[in-house]
Amino acid sequence: MDRYRSAPSDGGEEVRCGWLRDGNGFPWQVVPTVLAALIADPERVGRTLTAMLGMTRLDIAGLLATADGVDA
Repeated sequence: MDRYRSAPSDGGEEVRCGWLRDGNGFPWQVVPTVLAALIADPERVGRTLTAMLGMTRLDIAGLLATADGVDA
């Protein structure tokens, strides 16, 4: 995920929730595939989204831990 995240951010800026704006001003969002499963689970969705809103670059290990109710 870091490889995809760093390529368009050259000359751009990172924004929260996995969003970034490239050097030309075009917005991108880099999302791990596991996120779909986490937000589809009614017991994990709230914790997952709360954790995601506090992140700039999405941290898969942190999302998984928080979704399971474990401090990351």
